[in-house]
Amino acid sequence: MLYVICGDVACLKEASGSRRRGSTGFSMKNNKFKLTPLFTKAIILCAIVGLTIFFYWNVQDHQFLNFDDNIYVSTSSYVKNGFSLENIKWTFTFTNVSYWHPLTLLSHMLDCQLFGVKPGPHLLVNLAIHIFNALLLFLIISRMTGAQGKAAFVALLFALHPLNVESVAWLAERKTVLSTLFLFSAIYTYLHYTEKKKKWQYALILCLYAFGLMSKPSILTFPVLLLLLDYWPLKRFERSAVNNDESNAIISKPINRFISFWESAMGGIIVEKLPFLILSLCSMLITMASVLHSHFLVTKELVPFYMRIYNYFVSIIQYLRNIIWPVDLSIFYPFPKTFILLYFLLALSVVVLITILTFITREKRPWLIMGWLWFLIAMLPASGLIQAGLWPAMADRFMYIPMIGIFIMVIWEADERLKGSYSKLLKFILYGVMLVYFAFLTRAQNIYFSNSFALFNRCLEVAGENGLAFNNLGDTLVSLGRIDEAMIYFAKSIKLNPNLAMAYYNYGVCLVAKNDDEKAIEYFQKAIALDPNLANPYMHLALIQSRAGNVAEAVKLMAKAFDLDQNNLDVRNNFGIMLAKQGKYEEAIAHFSFVIKRDPSNVPARLNLAQAYQNAGLDNEALVQYETLNKMIDHNKGYIYYGIASVYSQQKKYEECAAYLDISLKEGFQVWQVLKSDIRFKNFRNAKFYAKFLKTHKI
Repeated sequence: MLYVICGDVACLKEASGSRRRGSTGFSMKNNKFKLTPLFTKAIILCAIVGLTIFFYWNVQDHQFLNFDDNIYVSTSSYVKNGFSLENIKWTFTFTNVSYWHPLTLLSHMLDCQLFGVKPGPHLLVNLAIHIFNALLLFLIISRMTGAQGKAAFVALLFALHPLNVESVAWLAERKTVLSTLFLFSAIYTYLHYTEKKKKWQYALILCLYAFGLMSKPSILTFPVLLLLLDYWPLKRFERSAVNNDESNAIISKPINRFISFWESAMGGIIVEKLPFLILSLCSMLITMASVLHSHFLVTKELVPFYMRIYNYFVSIIQYLRNIIWPVDLSIFYPFPKTFILLYFLLALSVVVLITILTFITREKRPWLIMGWLWFLIAMLPASGLIQAGLWPAMADRFMYIPMIGIFIMVIWEADERLKGSYSKLLKFILYGVMLVYFAFLTRAQNIYFSNSFALFNRCLEVAGENGLAFNNLGDTLVSLGRIDEAMIYFAKSIKLNPNLAMAYYNYGVCLVAKNDDEKAIEYFQKAIALDPNLANPYMHLALIQSRAGNVAEAVKLMAKAFDLDQNNLDVRNNFGIMLAKQGKYEEAIAHFSFVIKRDPSNVPARLNLAQAYQNAGLDNEALVQYETLNKMIDHNKGYIYYGIASVYSQQKKYEECAAYLDISLKEGFQVWQVLKSDIRFKNFRNAKFYAKFLKTHKI
């Protein structure tokens, strides 16, 4: 293999001359049939786009999943209402959604602004970003190596591998594809920078990397990944070492040699990564601060450090297995509970052995050590040594960037090993079979992400019985109104994972739906004991106390829920109802107003606000809210017209009151069941119009 320097970028070329820069490696010997490099590149780019769209197109028919999609988009009052100054400011604060990643939240917000709260268009955006990532990966590898054919297969493997389905078909993983888009853009710009060394190019790389970190901080190993590319295929260290050795031969003192090294080309390669390293450290600090703020950090008491080390090495072997044989994939893999010494020693031995072998062969096969170290280093942020939230044993999404290293190892090593007169055809068949195999598995895996029930049933099949899967299946059944079935799943979740607070909370909600408040209290209290930062259990306890007539205790519990999460719209709405019942209309109005500001389509809150305005004597403001409701809703509007009639009754506009009561009756509202006891109609009942109204309707 011969290496030729193009500017400051090393370009791989073969001495035979059959693989010039831009050649696919599969061209005919007869120049008559040889494709031009530009045309070849266009075909490859079209193939990447077309095949990826074909195998992922049905994501547009998927539903929102009840695993983070609701938190990020479908129930987030800040995100789903699109852009506003307040919403944008919120994305840059420490939210309770996850760690700090404002650009991801802004991208979801943009989708809602453009498409509304519909999963299909949002997921197509995920797909579009994934396609751009695959295209950039091809351009990066092709530019670094000059081997368009091999670069194309790496990009296609990346685009169509089943492990990447999770990052594309799961809306909450927008952060993975978006951060990778910025990462690949930064690397592509870096290749141009190494050729021309323009300051604006370096500044652009810094900006792109910062944007990537603001999308998902897991790309913080970027400076080290650049050093790997400098080693191979750019070979910048190799060229710098020649100049450095010549300088060291002249300088004798160690201190002078040290200074000379950092002033040399090799030292400059390392120094130029320092600003990126500083950004990585800043991102780590911000991420840790946001995790601590949201109480997501998993302590060493919950998961001991030795178990994290054990899982790290064992998961590496599992990842390698899933890259090769991706047939049993799951949205969630439960974290191991026991330390199995044999598994640990075998995994550690395999990792050490591969590392040693790639190091030994580094001079003749540099792609092996580069690819292997890329794999290990890129997955470090997701190693689980530091954990937050419901941390799994491993996750398919964690492989989005790391497995590129394995692809490079396999494709380049196969190209090196397969020689002979039929080698090109053999490699084409081999790579083609791999792509077909992975592509159809991707198509199948994508189907599981179509809805929550299919996804978590698959999780049970692959990962075995686990608390998360049962809990989310139960949640799906609740959304379908199948309460009794849901309770069975929640009970199984609690049995398997007694520390899962949400399972206790969900079971309590089901008990409330079955009018078993007394037993529900036990489950809500257990949920609070497991996670004192959950606001909803406090809210339900407050509602139970309110129904029991314990007003003071109810207000106290609701105030606690409000203190825990002041952005929780359900808490705000229910707190407003309690305050209104106590005659504290001003405070109630403040809560209802907050809710409809954050979620203008919230009908119950707007109705409550209208009634609070009425009770406070602010009739005109109440009418505004009723009229807004009238415009928002297309059918079953009888209760709205009844509310408008009540305002006119209080204003002693009896003719208008009677007219809206007539409309309310026509809409099917049960006026006669409430009219005689509704205090808001006291004036109307005492007026002559009331008798006329009764006579008209033969009452």
